[in-house]
Amino acid sequence: MKRHRKIWLVIGGIEGLGLASIKYILSKDAVVIALTPDTQLFRESTKLSHPNLHLIAYTNTERKTLSEVLTNTYEQFGPIDYYINHQSAQDLARQWESSALSLEDFENQFSQQTVWLSEEVLAIMARSIWAHIFFVSFKEKIPPFEQIADARISAIKTFVHGHEEDLKNWNIKLSMIDEENCIHNFEACDNVFKLPFEN
Repeated sequence: MKRHRKIWLVIGGIEGLGLASIKYILSKDAVVIALTPDTQLFRESTKLSHPNLHLIAYTNTERKTLSEVLTNTYEQFGPIDYYINHQSAQDLARQWESSALSLEDFENQFSQQTVWLSEEVLAIMARSIWAHIFFVSFKEKIPPFEQIADARISAIKTFVHGHEEDLKNWNIKLSMIDEENCIHNFEACDNVFKLPFEN
């Protein structure tokens, strides 16, 4: 009997552990759906080309639009088994620099977006029998990366604390990964992500 090909939804992943995880997942004949604000920048930065890698452009900050994008993704690919949220401070800083917002306004915007983006993904994952969410955390010591990284962690905690019962009731596992404790290579990803491929 043919095994179900696992579906991974990745936010970020343009560099660091996020990129290494995408490479590792693709090596396991799984499907990666990368939600990115700039598909051209993603291709140029990662140099990735794979039949199982699907890039979906998402630049609109409206929740309704994101909900439609995720619903279409579900209809096209089926249930999402895994969700990795890895938005590096460098990637977020690039988005801030291209915006007309102050740093404080940008932090507020992407923090809100991080929460409801994960809530929309959670709603899609609730249709599955089980699922697994990975949040990759990191620390920065240089402004403005430090403020951006701290704001992102705060947003993740807001999401997790607000949905502890949902995660339990819908059989969705949650893992927090400290990027500082992982070397950016396949060996590190093997230790972090190997369990899903043993099921």
